[in-house]
Amino acid sequence: MPSGAVSAIWLKGPLTQTSQCDAPGKPTCYTFTGSHAVTVTSADAELSLVPSRYVVHPGQPSVTFTGSALPSMWGRHSMPFNTQRWTWTPDSAGTPTLYCANQPTCTITPQTSAIMTLTALVNGVEKSQSVHIRVLCAPTGDPLLDSLPFLDGLRAAEIASGDPDLPNQSDRREHFLILQCDSSGRCISSITELATPCGATPANPPPRLDVPDIVGSGHTHPFYPLLPAAGGGYVFRDSATVTLPDNCWLPGARPPTTRGSEPIPSAADYEFIQSYDQPGYPAPAPHYVLDPENIFAIPGGSLTPEARVNSTVTIPRGQGACRII
Repeated sequence: MPSGAVSAIWLKGPLTQTSQCDAPGKPTCYTFTGSHAVTVTSADAELSLVPSRYVVHPGQPSVTFTGSALPSMWGRHSMPFNTQRWTWTPDSAGTPTLYCANQPTCTITPQTSAIMTLTALVNGVEKSQSVHIRVLCAPTGDPLLDSLPFLDGLRAAEIASGDPDLPNQSDRREHFLILQCDSSGRCISSITELATPCGATPANPPPRLDVPDIVGSGHTHPFYPLLPAAGGGYVFRDSATVTLPDNCWLPGARPPTTRGSEPIPSAADYEFIQSYDQPGYPAPAPHYVLDPENIFAIPGGSLTPEARVNSTVTIPRGQGACRII
């Protein structure tokens, strides 16, 4: 039975008075005419779908999905919630599979990356919610990349930046990612497109990286890293096809220094993270820089600039079927 607000009204008609009434065999003293109306407004509720993890690998091969209504209560009563079906749709061409019948939770051991979709009746209204699960051949070694949807967020930012393998050569923009997760495990990625090519400074004012529910951030380097040239200096790996807007170059510089193609995170990348490490504020969250070959994990916390540089971990994206993203 749906929950919601109920109102009842009496649409009063004329009043008729009768004398010599309310005695045996006599009419009632007063007669009222009119009608009654009852209005039921269904409570607004959403469908929540939370996985126990967003990334699985041989060390953590299973994931449990939990569906629920938001809010879970309406006054003193539980919000009506009834699972209809769980549908698992592989990223690769494959047939969607139904799991777990109409149970409120569903645990599976996936063999390939896919989207799990929950369809349920929430306060009498059918709604659907989906979440992507990434399957890795092996863990990356980074606890956030191995559990939260950072890899999906970074890949979405990379595609928005101009996929290095399918680039929009005239407009390769670095993109900035913020990942926020609440205490229930629900996560939201926000990707910012920058106003100028090859820059990744967040919008003004930038989101604070020390906000409690911000678990991490990242940005893209949309070019393959520079390579040493035969005669000295550096060249673009994709120099035969790459076209750079003039404002993509750093002021006063030509190759080898350009935004988005440094072989490692740039000094500006570290300065940005360090700017959030201020007295009186929580330590900033970790930051990830994604280029076509590597993920650079820059630690959060309160660190000196030198310690942050020295503690950065390079995670190769890998090759073939076991490529991380």
